[in-house]
Amino acid sequence: MKNHIKHLLFLLQSLVLALFFYSLSRLVFFLYTRSLFPQIYEDGLMAVFWQGVRFDLSAFAYLNLFFILMLVFPTRKRETKIYQKVLRYLFVSFNGLALFLNLSDIVNVQFTGKRMTADILSFLLQGEDANHVAVDFIKDSWPIIIIFMLLVYAMSKMFKFIQSHQFFLHRSKITWKTYPISILVLGLTVLAMRGGTQLRPIKNIHASTFGKGKYVPLILNSPFSIMSSLGETGLKEKNYFRPEIAKSYFDAKTSLSADSANYKNVVVIILESFSREYIGYYNNFKGYTPFLDSLMRQSLVCQHAYANGKKSIEGIPAVLSGIPALADKPYILSQYGSQKGNSIASLLSQQGYDCSFYHGGHPGTMGFDAYAEMANFDSYIDLSAYPNKEKDYDGKWGIFDEPFLQFYKAELDAKQAPFFSAVFNLSSHHPYTIPEQYKDTFEKGPLAIHESIGYSDFALQQFFKEAEKSAWFNNTL
Repeated sequence: MKNHIKHLLFLLQSLVLALFFYSLSRLVFFLYTRSLFPQIYEDGLMAVFWQGVRFDLSAFAYLNLFFILMLVFPTRKRETKIYQKVLRYLFVSFNGLALFLNLSDIVNVQFTGKRMTADILSFLLQGEDANHVAVDFIKDSWPIIIIFMLLVYAMSKMFKFIQSHQFFLHRSKITWKTYPISILVLGLTVLAMRGGTQLRPIKNIHASTFGKGKYVPLILNSPFSIMSSLGETGLKEKNYFRPEIAKSYFDAKTSLSADSANYKNVVVIILESFSREYIGYYNNFKGYTPFLDSLMRQSLVCQHAYANGKKSIEGIPAVLSGIPALADKPYILSQYGSQKGNSIASLLSQQGYDCSFYHGGHPGTMGFDAYAEMANFDSYIDLSAYPNKEKDYDGKWGIFDEPFLQFYKAELDAKQAPFFSAVFNLSSHHPYTIPEQYKDTFEKGPLAIHESIGYSDFALQQFFKEAEKSAWFNNTL
């Protein structure tokens, strides 16, 4: 048992050593690319480095899985010289690879603006082109290669020093008590791989949760960026029309003139699962959305409107950034998720708008928090900021629509004009839970969703009922 604890302490020391050298490689990366991050001293250099630790832990857990298993798995052979030698070889090899990828990305990021992703593997397998690039890299970036060699040498020496100061009882007896501890350590390893306890493992886009995406290449590390994009295929170029024919149908460079700007507030309400078939206005029948129907009768309504995504995680970037779900994987989870692009928020923020996005779900749900940062929203508000969580929690996704939309209305009351704000409801999402006091209040159709559609429509009505009393309402689009 004593030996087992010592092996786990040795694992902890090895982790700290690896993170130290990962941070050193990040420092070298920053020194070479600091012109890409002009505001970093204002936002906090150490804060950026601290954000990177989460991704470093994930990379360490993946790269050193065999190393971890060899230390965690209770076997009496762990104290033998050959076993310890294999441990040293694994640690230096895999973490040396991490340092190499981090440092070689210095050249890449200055041209692409992003860390390497898995598509680099396809390029390396192309043969001659990859060979030429490798030769040019060695010629032009020899100082980086020397730094890499020095870091690996220092890491190897320090690991050997730590290893030589481990005093194990030779072939100590293994007891049942070692197994629960081993299982706990393996659980923590999986947690490190996932990047936390959130519903989905972290991806490249989660590096944008600090600094609105300005420091993604610095926060990420190259091994993580490559591993998190494995199995992804890039978008294939589509050529449905020749450019001149496409332009005759739609010219994206249309310029609009105006004598003056009135800077109206803009509020976008995104409703979950409100399919055309549920809406009476569209179908000349009663439907399940009486309030939305009444709004549509006095609004500009698009009769020919088609979905740009099938799931919530696809719909938000489609609505707010104009990115349709053309790929096999949602934009937020794809290799493109960490690349900055325009959104309604990024464009209106240039005009002095305060931009916010509200969703009553759990922190990190579907990567909305990371997307909001990348899309240049000033704030993303979720369940964690809601004051009456216990009372209004639906038991699954987050806060019921009616209380959350009232909270949203109060938040808008406190904002300075002009503002742009988007809100995404959740009660009409499976399992279609509605508050107990509204059971049997709304029409139940042949589908389970119909009752929750009625509840969300009612919640929207209550929002408008209160919002029209607010000072901002008449100056809001």
